[in-house]
Amino acid sequence: MALITEETPRIYAVERYTCKSQVFAANINKLGHAGFFQNLLTLINKPETSLENVFYLVSFFTKSHALYHKQFVDEFYEKFSDVVETKLLSATS
Repeated sequence: MALITEETPRIYAVERYTCKSQVFAANINKLGHAGFFQNLLTLINKPETSLENVFYLVSFFTKSHALYHKQFVDEFYEKFSDVVETKLLSATS
């Protein structure tokens, strides 16, 4: 009996009743596997990223909220929330 040693790729998004597009969910998964969500945190955290750009980045991320996989949300949302909150609290004007 062979053991499965390959790691299953992380699932970032799945089809839901609100969006049944396999292509859209697949593209979110491709973005996730390419490091998009970690890069999103890094970009928001940069001092030169304006609050206006943070608004657009947060808006982009949240538009697809219904498709995100629960495990991804459980692991990512707190980091995302902390980075955005820190950025907002450190804003000077």
